[in-house]
Amino acid sequence: MAMPPSASWYLGLAAVRAFLIAAVFADPSVRWRLRPTRANGRPAFGVYRAASLDGPYAPFGIQSVLVANDQVQEITTFTQGELFPRFGLAYPGER
Repeated sequence: MAMPPSASWYLGLAAVRAFLIAAVFADPSVRWRLRPTRANGRPAFGVYRAASLDGPYAPFGIQSVLVANDQVQEITTFTQGELFPRFGLAYPGER
């Protein structure tokens, strides 16, 4: 799992799980929503984040997934919400 341009990356299920628990899902008031798309021929998602339970969702980034042998092999998240229009993804309030 990588998040360019951050120099950090996580290798293996245990490392990815530990990162997600400690950083991504640590605050229960933060909510996430995914919308399917494609990037470079791969399955991908537009990732939306709401900073509070009653807050609006905002574009967070594009997440590309490499699947092989029916397993996720690689996850790359580009934390640039401004990329959403290039993937046909709506901003909050748009349908």
